[in-house]
Amino acid sequence: MTFVLTLGILLLMAAGLLAMLSLGRDSRSQAIQALAPALDADFSRLAALDRDLARTPFALFLRGQIRHVRNQLAGRRAERYFKIVDYSLLGDQAPEDQTLVLVQCGPVQCGSFCISHHKAAKADAFTDLTPEKRIRCKTDQLPDWVQGLRIEAEKPHALEIWLQGKGGKWIQRHPTLEVEWSNGLLLVYRRDCLIDPEQMSEALQQVLELADLIEKKPPEGGFS
Repeated sequence: MTFVLTLGILLLMAAGLLAMLSLGRDSRSQAIQALAPALDADFSRLAALDRDLARTPFALFLRGQIRHVRNQLAGRRAERYFKIVDYSLLGDQAPEDQTLVLVQCGPVQCGSFCISHHKAAKADAFTDLTPEKRIRCKTDQLPDWVQGLRIEAEKPHALEIWLQGKGGKWIQRHPTLEVEWSNGLLLVYRRDCLIDPEQMSEALQQVLELADLIEKKPPEGGFS
């Protein structure tokens, strides 16, 4: 029975990968590819997660087994390496598609953290990532606008202080976004939402602004 279940899940994953391949030929892919020169970025219709990303225990990756992305833009802006990708996973009710904006961002005062509108993800039997050891922030000591958010960090007090400054104002201006930092990478996205290609440049600029608020010194090196 276990073998049959495992085989069924693997076939489902393969079907999902084939679906991504077919989706990679649509008008969205063409529009994103056309955007690449303006961002001075390389475009890939389908790509495996980089080693850095695959080893980073982002909550989103804990929810899904897929280790490929589509419509990838990879480049460098404002001295930071970035990636904009479409990522799909099997959600609780149906498949979910979201555009991820990833920016290389050096160490932050509060350590690994997440600001989310959703419950913490649990790794499944097919995920070899270990969730980060984060502590829940005391939202009762924070402004009213953070109530209802799941806010966790390795050093929660440092994040609480950050949220009461310019960082908190950025989060307030983007109330629907999921924000997470781990292993030198900043991840920002809206769950089950694809960014319109025409808005990708502005979205990247906003995430770069957030990276500056979190870490002042631009990182060296790139995705490996």
